[in-house]
Amino acid sequence: MDRKQKQILWISAAIGVLIAGIIVSVFFVVSGRFARPVSIKSYASVEKNGDVYTARIDVAGLIADHRLPDPARQEVVREKLDEFPELQIFYALQLDISQLANGDYAVTTQLLSESNDIPVDAILLRSGLRLEDISWIWTPQEIHDAYAATLHAKARSVHVPDYARIYVDAQQNYTAAMDTEALLEELGWSEEGAGNALAYAVIQSLGLDMTRSADSYAFTTISTSTGTEGDIVWTLLEGGLKMVVTQWTWSLQEVATRAEFAEPSEEPEEPEEPEEPEEPEETPDPNATPTPPPQVSIDTNKDGTLNSLKGYNQTALRQSIRDAKLAWFGDNFSNSEIKYNYFIVAKNEDAEYANCFRIVYKIIRKSGGSVFIVADAFNVKPGTAPTATNIRITDAANENEAKKTNDFPASAYTVYELKGGSMIFDGAPDTPFDENGLVMAKALTESITESELWNIPQTRNYTLFQALGYARNELFAQGGMTYETGSYAAHFKKYSWYNPQGPLTASELNKAYPKTGDNIALIKKLESLIRDG
Repeated sequence: MDRKQKQILWISAAIGVLIAGIIVSVFFVVSGRFARPVSIKSYASVEKNGDVYTARIDVAGLIADHRLPDPARQEVVREKLDEFPELQIFYALQLDISQLANGDYAVTTQLLSESNDIPVDAILLRSGLRLEDISWIWTPQEIHDAYAATLHAKARSVHVPDYARIYVDAQQNYTAAMDTEALLEELGWSEEGAGNALAYAVIQSLGLDMTRSADSYAFTTISTSTGTEGDIVWTLLEGGLKMVVTQWTWSLQEVATRAEFAEPSEEPEEPEEPEEPEEPEETPDPNATPTPPPQVSIDTNKDGTLNSLKGYNQTALRQSIRDAKLAWFGDNFSNSEIKYNYFIVAKNEDAEYANCFRIVYKIIRKSGGSVFIVADAFNVKPGTAPTATNIRITDAANENEAKKTNDFPASAYTVYELKGGSMIFDGAPDTPFDENGLVMAKALTESITESELWNIPQTRNYTLFQALGYARNELFAQGGMTYETGSYAAHFKKYSWYNPQGPLTASELNKAYPKTGDNIALIKKLESLIRDG
């Protein structure tokens, strides 16, 4: 056999192998053996209405996992969906669930009725896909687990440490609480309009347990609800929530930095034991409407009043309102929270009042329960503040009634809501930070004043209360304290001056920068007035 014959033989053999490969490939493609399996069961999303289970296919997850063209992200796919028949098939599939006599659940995959004539297998094979697990049986426990997995995948994560509030009293005792009001507000839930009344009640029941060790505090999320831990988790899941990081530790320094001063409530003195028995006095009803303090005198002088809070030191005004609040409730006062704050300005001279500074309080009573009151200071003037006897306090039936301002008609007044303590001033920047990311740069080495702090404007992205938190923490950050997580850490890490060295106490910071002690105390004082009144 000469060389030319050998070449022909080799070429013929190669062509034969190629043809055989093509035949085998066609066979495997037609039979679907080379196609990627798509398990419908893996993408079953289970829902429940009462005792009835329903299911659908998570098409978005299927598309993402198999890297298919995504109509949700690619406009060209969305506009030419008819050019992607494999996508049309997945959108046309539906799951049917029927309960069997033994209590199990049979699940079958079906096409929408108008799509029954689509050659599903052939179309998917052309795209290199084939369906698997299109029908199966679930036991009651398995379908419950699938429902739980669906809830968990859809639930909104709540990072519990973000809602932890730390308080310190004059004796340097620390306590912790869960800011459930902030969480409910962020969720947009109210008692009347919560998406899940049971989940709403569980959130209200949440609290924090705080245990100290040698160098840290350990926090555990607790609940006053009577259900088990599993019941609580399940109730929240059905409400669309899942709690993450329910146990954590913070260093002693971090707790000290986060702490907010808690003003002690004055306990009534215990009466001395009488020498001779006396007739018992009638016990007052602790839930009765409190008697307003006597001699309330509203300032009716409208001369020289404020039409803006810019440049106004609010401390004395807020302290007078606080004193009026305490006098209103007397010994039955436990604590309070400012829910709404308004500054209301007259549009013309015919209005009854030139302005009104209004605080809406939620009051917790020692006798139990909570109530809402509205405290008004009228005709506020620059350089002065009303006394407690000039403050008008009225009861409100509930929070919705308390926050209304319809006693100041829009035709005569402009109502400004003070979110976090201050007004949005004309020309205010988007944030309270300077070019170095600081709110009050001088506070590290110089004394600051109340007026300077009140003149930090409420901006589009930050309330005054939030800005004060940054002003306080930036002192520790400049001193070298390490912030590992959270909004403060994310902010400080943007700037070259931030050089974290580890833990840092307030006393250590004050030793290095003697002005910081008084400045931090002043900032905390304003934070307390804005938050609690």
